[in-house]
Amino acid sequence: MKGKASDIADKIVAFFEKERFNLLTLFVWVFALSAIRLWTEAQLFNYPYKNFSYDYIFTYTHLIIFGYAVGIGAVLIMKILTRERVVKIVNLSALGGAIAVIPPLVDYFIFRRTEPYRYISLDRMMEMIARGQFDLFEFGGFGLLMEISLILVLSSLYVYIKTRSPMKGIANFFLFFGFISFMVIPTLNPVIRIWSRGKYGNLTQPVLVVYFLLIALILLIVLLRVCKKDFVSSIIKTFQPLSLIPFVIVALAGFFLAGHVSLGISPACAGNVGTFGIGLFAVFFVWSCNRMVLHMRDARYGLSDKDKLISGGMLTVKQSARIAVILGIIALALAFNLSVMESLLVLLAIVLGVAYSTKVVRTKKLLSSTIMGLEGLVVFFMGWFIPSYTVEGDYPPHLKFIKSSPALSNTALIAGLIIFCIFFIIGFVLSTKGHVSRPKTKLSLFDFKERAKKR
Repeated sequence: MKGKASDIADKIVAFFEKERFNLLTLFVWVFALSAIRLWTEAQLFNYPYKNFSYDYIFTYTHLIIFGYAVGIGAVLIMKILTRERVVKIVNLSALGGAIAVIPPLVDYFIFRRTEPYRYISLDRMMEMIARGQFDLFEFGGFGLLMEISLILVLSSLYVYIKTRSPMKGIANFFLFFGFISFMVIPTLNPVIRIWSRGKYGNLTQPVLVVYFLLIALILLIVLLRVCKKDFVSSIIKTFQPLSLIPFVIVALAGFFLAGHVSLGISPACAGNVGTFGIGLFAVFFVWSCNRMVLHMRDARYGLSDKDKLISGGMLTVKQSARIAVILGIIALALAFNLSVMESLLVLLAIVLGVAYSTKVVRTKKLLSSTIMGLEGLVVFFMGWFIPSYTVEGDYPPHLKFIKSSPALSNTALIAGLIIFCIFFIIGFVLSTKGHVSRPKTKLSLFDFKERAKKR
């Protein structure tokens, strides 16, 4: 009887583990689940942002990134405990993530809750504990509690089925519980805790975008390291992080030269710190997207070293293309949080990056150097147009949150021309030395595919 039950459990798990998602469809699926959850909560609990106004763009973005971060953390915990193939865990977790849509419906229609869900405030929680009157339902309802309980129990059961180890199942339960607690109490971060108080509390919305994005990236790097030991080193060799430094420098030059944003540890500066962080992350994802496209072109033309992602068999060309699309979408989404102008600059930077990777451009020194100069110019203006985010008024409902970008000035144009010349010279020197168009190791696309199969 026990063996039959075990076989049934294995079959159920195998059904959910079946590979249904590629990288791009998985990205869209998680976005859809997060957006549906966000919209359902907003409509049922009458949130201020239920009509989807651009004024609440930071709120929408940080909640969706929260969903990605939780998903990556869940996969990482189960991967470490089960040592199962990450593809299976990801597909199972993606389908299981549909549970997230249910809690608002249960709370509203069954338990008649009308109060909104809230992040748990550390100050409020400590106050409740001190009084001996801790009330979890101040922050969420029975439906939310059922969601968390289901996720903890089902994930722990999965770990047990895969390992047949009760201790690992229990470890998963407490690790998952600790991770979820950490995510829903952002005020564990002392800086966010200070900034979230008083009338400046809503200025932390862009800060939460940066905070959850940083957590998601750290978890993703750890997950890649756990999956394949050489994956992170291949990423470093492929993307060459030092090549990011010039773009960060010119973005910072544009930001500080504009001089319209005040940074500091004061709660009044929280919004500015958030938009500054989002702007830098936009630069990072534009650079990542362009580096991935460049690597794909290198692989196609036989110009790639054997220890990089495609040539080393870590990724196929098709997977790399999907990753490049995802990176580009993230860059555009982050830029859209800041302004339409930032979005247009990001789009232009991606177009220039794709153009730079083509064989026609890379074999012509003058053309490749010109595009390199334009790329530096665009990134400079990405830094220049990073908006400030401040609040006016003393108390609700008279508070007004204002996002403002600087106007284009002669100073910006002169500085931009200088940046263009510097990057043009860099591009010309690189092409002369053979870093752009001369191969280090010639391999055919067939060789790359064979290596990927062996992996």
